[in-house]
Amino acid sequence: MTAHPPPHRPAPAALLARIVDMRPGEAALVLRAWISAFCVLATNSLLKPLRDDVGVEIGSSSLAWSYTGTFVMTALLHPLYAALVRRSTRRRLTPYVHRAYAIGVLCGFVLLEHGPATLRLPAAYGLFAWISTLNLLTVSLFWGVMADTLRPGQARRLFGLMAVGATLGAAGGAAVVWLLAQSTDVLMFVALAALLLEIGARSAAGMRESGDAETDSALECDQPDARRDTRAPAPARAASGSAMPVSIPTAAAPDESTADRPIGGGAWAGVLHTLRSPYLLGISVYMLLLTTAATFTYAEQSRAVETYGGAPAERREYFARTELVVNSICLPVQVLLTGRLLTRLGVGWSAAMLPLVTAAGFAVLASVGSASVLSVLFAFQVLRRTSDYALSRPAREALFSVTPRTDKYAAKGFIDTFIYRGGDLLAIWVHALWRDAAGRTLTDTAIWMGAGCAAWTLLSVWLGRIHRRAAGEG
Repeated sequence: MTAHPPPHRPAPAALLARIVDMRPGEAALVLRAWISAFCVLATNSLLKPLRDDVGVEIGSSSLAWSYTGTFVMTALLHPLYAALVRRSTRRRLTPYVHRAYAIGVLCGFVLLEHGPATLRLPAAYGLFAWISTLNLLTVSLFWGVMADTLRPGQARRLFGLMAVGATLGAAGGAAVVWLLAQSTDVLMFVALAALLLEIGARSAAGMRESGDAETDSALECDQPDARRDTRAPAPARAASGSAMPVSIPTAAAPDESTADRPIGGGAWAGVLHTLRSPYLLGISVYMLLLTTAATFTYAEQSRAVETYGGAPAERREYFARTELVVNSICLPVQVLLTGRLLTRLGVGWSAAMLPLVTAAGFAVLASVGSASVLSVLFAFQVLRRTSDYALSRPAREALFSVTPRTDKYAAKGFIDTFIYRGGDLLAIWVHALWRDAAGRTLTDTAIWMGAGCAAWTLLSVWLGRIHRRAAGEG
């Protein structure tokens, strides 16, 4: 009898490449990104339920003032962050920011838990504002480093895969709080968050050490010779005196020396570049619409939790359970679908998924009775945030892959913190006037939210077209 050869089985690397579209030479870079993203999002998931409980302790009636304090904190910190960007290399920037975050949170909770009673309320406001500002800044910084490291084609393929580390971290942090909320002192969570921030900083600081040499061949695959441009991107050339317009960015090749070179820009570089570029202004408006929807949802959730949520430990458990479910659903989607959907749908339509889900969610929320509102809000938050984290967030971050290097940090930091928190502030006061002073119902809110989401969808598609042109793909 003739012996038949054993059936061919794909090698693990080949099998992984089929699933996630990761090319040779990219493994070490993705691994470091996973570690850094895991630590940042685990930290934020550990601290977010604690921050939300601080917000409930302050009172939902004072939520608008909590958001006002957060905006003031953001406004004060942004020039300091921009100055740090100008002077720092990428290897040093992340450790500086992470350590400041950890020290501020530790001091705030020590004062809140063990300080004089007269300082508890100011400490609560300050802690809410500090966590709300720095959790955005650390995530923005992580994605800025990724946009600085990858080409536009790589960003579309790998951002979803890199977000897996973020999802695992967010789910892990939420699980720790959920399981230990009623038996563990809050300062233990803070100490664990500080340790995670340090590990994440060290991983991000060494990002290019493992990425430069190993990703050269992969980088070449993502930009054909005819489109390769080693000059500074168009907006950077315009800012330096060229007649080139600033409205359409142009992709530029990552430089092996960028990790050890100061990022540059000035204290107001992020603000000025954003105001001069229709593309960056479009991203800013996208962010304002996103924060309006998220803040309205959060305000309705705070009302429901304050009414039906029970004791503080039960409220923390509810918030943590939401985080855990969201990230548990995100994980398989990010591994199996995100990269392929970003490539197939494009950045614009991927970013548009969030406004479409938001409009549908508010329509359902307006149709249920008050007895079911907490459960419906839980489901709405899970679906809205899953669509954000699994698809729209990677698409939104990929928009920065075609901007000049300074804008990946300064302008991105300005948009992700100041614009985001400015939208929060505007939205929370509008919500207070809309729901409390004017007595508007959820049905009224759903109608206006539907109109806003329609404009949000059109903006997403327009940004996707600009991105495609800047990347040399149309």
